[in-house]
Amino acid sequence: MPHVPPALRRRIPGIGWRDRKIAFLETRVDQLAASRQELQDLLSAARTSIRERLQQSHAEKARLREELQETQRRLEAAEEDRARYRRSSFKAKLSSHIAAVNTAKFSGWQATSPATQLPFKLRSYALAQSHGVRIPTVHRVWERAEDIRLEDDLGSADGVDHFVLKADGGHSGLAVVPLRRTAHGWETLTGHRASKDGVLEAPVMRRLDRARGPFFLESFLQPESASGSAPGAVADGVPDAEVRIPEDIKVYTAYGEILQVLVMRTQGVEIMDRKSFTRRYFDAQARCLGEVLPGAAYDDTITAPRQWADLMAAARRLSVAVGTPFVRVDLYATQDGPVLGELTPTPGGAQEYLLDHDLALGAAWMRAEVRLSRDIARGRPAGTLFGPQEYTWWYPEVDADARDSAEPQGPSTWPRLQAEAQKHFTAPEETGQRHTLEESQGSIVDGVPAPHQDAATPSALSPR
Repeated sequence: MPHVPPALRRRIPGIGWRDRKIAFLETRVDQLAASRQELQDLLSAARTSIRERLQQSHAEKARLREELQETQRRLEAAEEDRARYRRSSFKAKLSSHIAAVNTAKFSGWQATSPATQLPFKLRSYALAQSHGVRIPTVHRVWERAEDIRLEDDLGSADGVDHFVLKADGGHSGLAVVPLRRTAHGWETLTGHRASKDGVLEAPVMRRLDRARGPFFLESFLQPESASGSAPGAVADGVPDAEVRIPEDIKVYTAYGEILQVLVMRTQGVEIMDRKSFTRRYFDAQARCLGEVLPGAAYDDTITAPRQWADLMAAARRLSVAVGTPFVRVDLYATQDGPVLGELTPTPGGAQEYLLDHDLALGAAWMRAEVRLSRDIARGRPAGTLFGPQEYTWWYPEVDADARDSAEPQGPSTWPRLQAEAQKHFTAPEETGQRHTLEESQGSIVDGVPAPHQDAATPSALSPR
């Protein structure tokens, strides 16, 4: 088609109108495209703004939810604290008890305060012996740490090679050093040399310096069968397959009543590292109480010791003899039967149990106070009562003047009254308004009962 000049095309009516229409439409398209782009930009900005506001709203919602949860937690904690202080709470009673014990101790009133006398291990050993409860064999006693000498033949007459060096005053593994005699001399169970020419090495001495004497060497306890920690002692890089640390069996008692039983186990021989211990709680009938202490390390493989009935009987006997509303009786289940570790009047560490369990423990403590007061009013001598059996006294004896002084100091100056502790004893089941743990807590975690169950005296903290 021949080319038509533009001037001529504009003169042709149809063609001129078409070109003007096309130009108008092209301009309109450009305008619409610009408007569309502007709207898209506005829409994108609006979406971004909405998204940001939505994110802010979500963040604000999450913050408010966290604040609400924190407020609820604080409210629940406040309600728990209110319940603990309105009712007989174990946490509150223990706190008050610790303050009372410290007051008596710092006032120099140990001769008339049974609870302040309990941290003296050798005295507790003598008390246990007098009531027929086994104790570890004590081979030697030294007044001061610098007097300690580990002779090569020490304990050899008894065929003993493993020992524990302890201080009379110490807790939580403080100043407790497991040792063994080897052909190369005395070593710790971790394989470090313990002495040179009978004199303690500096690391061992530093551990003893942190505690109160006298100091004594006792036989290492062998746990019953397979109970206790896994072997872990090392000497010259060779594991000692014969050494096991016995499980700690900590029996919480309230004047003859079993509140709960804490069984603790460690791997290896690092007894000072309490973080390495796992645990499980049982009631008086060896039923698992579940995770009643939040945050603790639990081990479901821990079972109730097979000597359960004998362990509980020993704990009850000493609990009544001590003459305080509360005491923790620390025992070991050994090849020879239950053996006393120590008597603990004020347990340390975390003692903040689930509220219902805490209140059940506290209520039992309160009832123990009432029962003990009743027994004293009926003729029970106040304080700790020694039993009829012979016992060894490892402390230096003192003359009558020291015992009769205004404020006698030291175990040998304190009363050692021998009397029948059971004569005026009011048993827990005689107390009115008793509540079981099931009634307080609503339920109890079932566990596998031990082969031996002690049903003679049902605990206030377990189903009947």
